[in-house]
Amino acid sequence: MSSIASALTGVGISIRNRLASFIFSIVDNITSEGTESWVSSNINKGYYCILTILSLINFVYYTLCSRAYGPCVGEGKKVGDGPCVGEGNKARDEEEGMNDVY
Repeated sequence: MSSIASALTGVGISIRNRLASFIFSIVDNITSEGTESWVSSNINKGYYCILTILSLINFVYYTLCSRAYGPCVGEGKKVGDGPCVGEGNKARDEEEGMNDVY
């Protein structure tokens, strides 16, 4: 199993590097029209701008996903106050002899 995990890690790293090269080549082609390119002239200038834009996109995506998921059952309750997704049923567990869970 560890060899499969190592192989998948290597594949993930290679895909990530290809994607990064693809994004930087697109940025280089777009920003080199008429002026100096962000990437070829000063990589730090373009890198941090791209990183900021991708981080902003990631934050917006996270916000949309967290709003789509929604709060626990019974809006306004805190996580420990009532039944939430993934919480067990204490009465059912006691009937099945799983008292040590609580």
